[in-house]
Amino acid sequence: MIPVADPAMIRALERQMKRSPQPWVFWCGDNWKSNGGRWREARLLTRLRRRQKEAGITHGVLHTFRHTCLTHLANQAQIPIAHVMMFAGHQDLKVTQRYLHIQAGDVASSMAQIQYPSANPVAPEKEVKADGGDVGKN
Repeated sequence: MIPVADPAMIRALERQMKRSPQPWVFWCGDNWKSNGGRWREARLLTRLRRRQKEAGITHGVLHTFRHTCLTHLANQAQIPIAHVMMFAGHQDLKVTQRYLHIQAGDVASSMAQIQYPSANPVAPEKEVKADGGDVGKN
C-alpha cells in the first residue's frame, strides 16, 4: 500500500481501479488470468532493461526503485526518517538507514538551512548625553 495525498492522483487511481478486473492499480491485461493480474518479474525486468538502455543507464534492478524512492523521501522531500521507516514497512530504523543513499549535496543543502547567529551583530544605538552629545566624546 502506498499513501497518496494529492487529490488529483487519488481520483486518477480510483478511475484506474474501476477499470481493473483485479485488485491491482497496474494490472497486466494479457496474462492476468494466469498470474492474478500482477506483472511477472521477468517481464518487468525486460522493460526495465529496455528503458535503462534508452537512458544510457548501465546498471540497476527493480529493487533500485525502492532505494531511490526512500532516498528521495528522506533527502529531497524532507520526510522524517521515522515516517520513511513506517512507509517502507520496516520494523527497525537500521534497515531503513541502509536504503538512504546520502549525497554530499544533500548534506550541504541541509547545513545551509541552519540559522546561525550573525557574525556581525548590529551595533547598539549610540548612547546620548542629556546635552545631546555622544557618550565618550568630549
